[in-house]
Amino acid sequence: MIKGNGDPACTTAVDASVRSRNDTSPDLDVKDEGKGTANVAESVADTEKQFIDLSDSKPPDGGLRAWSIVLGSFFANFATFGYVNSWGYWQFLLCQGFFIGISCGVVFGPSMGMISHWFKRRRGIALGISAVGSSVGGTIFPIAASRLIDEVGFKWCMRILGFMQLFALIIVNLCMARRGPPSKVPRKVFDLKAFKNLAYTFWCLSGMVVFLGLYTVLTYIDVSAVFAGLSPNFTFYLISIANVASCFGRILGGLVADRKGPINALLFPTLMAGGLTYAWPFARTTGEFIVIAIFYGVASGVYVTLFNAPFMEMGNPHDVGTRIGMGATIIAVGAISGPPISGAINAATGGYKAVGYYAGSMIMFSYYLLGQWKGRA
Repeated sequence: MIKGNGDPACTTAVDASVRSRNDTSPDLDVKDEGKGTANVAESVADTEKQFIDLSDSKPPDGGLRAWSIVLGSFFANFATFGYVNSWGYWQFLLCQGFFIGISCGVVFGPSMGMISHWFKRRRGIALGISAVGSSVGGTIFPIAASRLIDEVGFKWCMRILGFMQLFALIIVNLCMARRGPPSKVPRKVFDLKAFKNLAYTFWCLSGMVVFLGLYTVLTYIDVSAVFAGLSPNFTFYLISIANVASCFGRILGGLVADRKGPINALLFPTLMAGGLTYAWPFARTTGEFIVIAIFYGVASGVYVTLFNAPFMEMGNPHDVGTRIGMGATIIAVGAISGPPISGAINAATGGYKAVGYYAGSMIMFSYYLLGQWKGRA
């Protein structure tokens, strides 16, 4: 009897194949028996491959990639509960800047890669639906934190938010799975050959430039409203208003991307975001700030939803994680640098007009770069 690798399931499959052959063909000659043995061996190999593929593709038995999601989820909750026991600025910086940063990168990247495995024709709307979660969280968590701090104090506020986050991350760990068996080809963390694709290089550059300005309005709209003389009790909700509007932008952007392509779908929202950034410093009334928050939320929501989509189209699906990782690293330079640069401009000028001109110009330059690829993706 031919044996597998010791797996009882494989041995059972071999025994069944041998018994089936002996029962149906008792008078085989030597030549046919040799063919039968070869067929059984092929059956064993196929059976073993199926069991190996299944075990490798399901977390937590999927190796380092599967366990990295668990580690990222642990870091997120470790940092959230860590705020409760922090007693110095450096510890808050460690929780928010280090652990939360690693957690977001480790969990977010693979989750976007999974979508490219499961969806092709409706990938845009799938990205939109998945991105709605961050808008919902951005709406609920600030309001919940504000109320909980007043009612139960800071420590229990962070514990409650941590348990809410834990519940969501458990769902992520249970549901995230790739569609097919893992690729046997070795992966690279960095693949510089991707930059030979001019569209990929332009998209990375455009993304870095747009994020030099895109987060400025969302970062400073509440403090600029207070600067304009509005009540802090109202301005606190401007970010939540923008996040609610962002939900509609994310779904709408996904629908348009499925019809026109992701880069084409981003052109008008990018132009709208740039125009609103120029107009934002001149807002003075409650109504004006609400209008800017709503429309800017829609425009930025489209961009945040679709900025990963072109990476999925620019190469082999098996390498999408590498392309997203490299692209997101470059884009992160703009996302990290943009708000501090805007803050420095505000400190130097004492107002928000120069900030709006700077951030709006960055977004408009990105729009120009996107326009070079209109109709191509």
